Amino acid sequence: MLEENLDTEQRGIARAVDRMIDTSTSRALTYFRVFENATNLFNPNVSGLPIPGFLSFIPRNAYYKAASRQLYSEGIGKHPREEVVEILRRDLQAIDDILGDKKFLLGIRPTIPDFTMFGHLASCYYLPFRQPVTDLIDDNFPRIREHLDRMRIHYWSDWKRPE
Repeated sequence: MLEENLDTEQRGIARAVDRMIDTSTSRALTYFRVFENATNLFNPNVSGLPIPGFLSFIPRNAYYKAASRQLYSEGIGKHPREEVVEILRRDLQAIDDILGDKKFLLGIRPTIPDFTMFGHLASCYYLPFRQPVTDLIDDNFPRIREHLDRMRIHYWSDWKRPE
């Protein structure tokens, strides 16, 4: 089990960080995927969808409609862009504060929040186009970028980072 060597305080931190990333951070990332990058996501060169580029509007529009409805019902879709960037920045700052100079969030071995963080952030950070999370991590959170690269190289060594 990934948390077996954690003390009670570390287990509490792990749970809190995992839930923050799975809710607040995830919703902010989805906001930008939906409202700013739906066209980029459904480009056949990015998505790998086996449909001609001129038809990519069909799944893109379906995704946009469903995801935007969900974002509005969850509340984040009602925020102006600047507030969503700030929510994402504060979440990344909290992650960076906890990570500090450690190899992983809670020490020398990865735990559940390390994998949760990697899953959510990498699914946006490593896309072949810029977005707020890319800029925030590259400009302000080099330790998070190093963590993502460390996880990618260790667990998915065949996954090359797009330039």
